[in-house]
Parts: sequence; structure tokens; C-alpha cells
Amino acid sequence: MAPGDELLIVGYPRGFSDVVRNYPIVRMGAVASSYPTLFQGQLYFLVDARLHPGTSGSPVFAKPTNPLRTSSGTAIGDYHMFFLGVNSGEVNLGGESSGLNAIWYATEVVELTGSSFHSQPVQQP
Repeated sequence: MAPGDELLIVGYPRGFSDVVRNYPIVRMGAVASSYPTLFQGQLYFLVDARLHPGTSGSPVFAKPTNPLRTSSGTAIGDYHMFFLGVNSGEVNLGGESSGLNAIWYATEVVELTGSSFHSQPVQQP
């Protein structure tokens, strides 16, 4: 991942969803800091995204490459989605909205939950 790479954030902003199926909302964002290094020595990286309260804890994925699709919408080819971390919330810049969100690295989420998940280690500065 590099600054500017596109991301998907899946969640329920302010509790909003498809009320019939309870499907979440998918928002777009972009990597805003160096990845996979620690931002200011913290265990997260920054994402430039317009997110709302209610998306804290939402999973963040690298935007998958678009496979070819048939006229019926069926995907042809490989479709890979990579879990990068979990949204911690907006970074506050002196009381004003920054549009930047701290994303805890997937490695930290795995460690905290005791899950078995293969991911690359975070690089220390």
C-alpha cells in the first residue's frame, strides 16, 4: 500500500444501513500516511475519508482490483480483498475536523483478539 491507494471502509455510519437486509454502507478512502510504518510512533496509519460516528470499529480493506464482469454481473478472474485494519476514529486537529482517520493495523487487531490470521508485520520507524 502507498499513500493515495484506495480503500473501502464497511460500517454503519450513525446506525444507517439498508433496513430491509441490514446491509452496511461502504465508504471510500485513501491511504494518507506511510504504510505499513507507525504514524508518530503509534500502532496505526492514517486514511483520508469522510466517515461519521458509528464507523469506529469498522473494518478497512484495500480496494480490490476490478475483475472482468459478464453482462449478468458475474465476476470473471481473481478478486482479492485484503484486511488492513480497523477504524479508530477521526484525528482531531485542534478542535476542527481533519477528514483523517486513524486505522489500527490488522496485526494489532489479531493480537488483541487472539485470532489466527496471517498478515505482514508493521515496520517500526
